[in-house]
Amino acid sequence: MWMKGKPCSSALLRTGVTSKGRVIETQKVLDAMGKSDWDMPPTGYVAEWIESDDDRPWPPLGWAN
Repeated sequence: MWMKGKPCSSALLRTGVTSKGRVIETQKVLDAMGKSDWDMPPTGYVAEWIESDDDRPWPPLGWAN
């Protein structure tokens, strides 16, 4: 987001494609889009964010099942 010509915030979203209540594997989504060979590995802070998930409790503590 920009305000008066200066960056003031940003967002990084994690999304997924689902079917029947389950996340579909990325490769299956790429195949369906005709992009089977598309390879865009995450870099920089995005790669670090993904790696940090190893330390993140999931589901979050205190969530009701």
